[in-house]
Amino acid sequence: MRVRSRARRRSLFATVLATIMAYSTFSQFTFGVLAGFILDEFSISRSELGFLTTCLFVVGGVGSPYAGLLVDRFGARRMALASAATVGVAFIGMALAPTYLWMLAAATMAGGALASCNPITNKLVALYITAGERGLTMGIKQAGVQVGAFLIGVSLPALASARGYRFALGVLTLVPLLS
Repeated sequence: MRVRSRARRRSLFATVLATIMAYSTFSQFTFGVLAGFILDEFSISRSELGFLTTCLFVVGGVGSPYAGLLVDRFGARRMALASAATVGVAFIGMALAPTYLWMLAAATMAGGALASCNPITNKLVALYITAGERGLTMGIKQAGVQVGAFLIGVSLPALASARGYRFALGVLTLVPLLS
């Protein structure tokens, strides 16, 4: 009975980690999936659309070492909550963006969550999963990125076509806030 309970907790833990990885990387897929809507809304070039993703990745890449330091200083749980809040605010900002510059600012903010997702989830694995048993949990955690990309690709185009891209971005806000 105890083994089953432990396995259940580990499965739930791995699912939470995969969810963190998924919502932290949503933005990088969202801009491509919603490209047509964003191009039309802001009358921007494809290069300007690409700059949204560029800003996201620059902040994500440059910010990762600093995010790791913050995780060590403030703890992985606190930083996971901060990351969820950051992604939620970023998606609200994208959904409500009145101009391209607002969208750019929200994309840049989402880069903070992208920077922190691996330090947060890796630290949580190191803290709560014993050495020698981490491989499966790490694999499930990392699969969250692909699952998130799949869900974005499957759901966002239809939702944006039916209710508008701003509504679709607003719905994405629910994932980090509810997790």
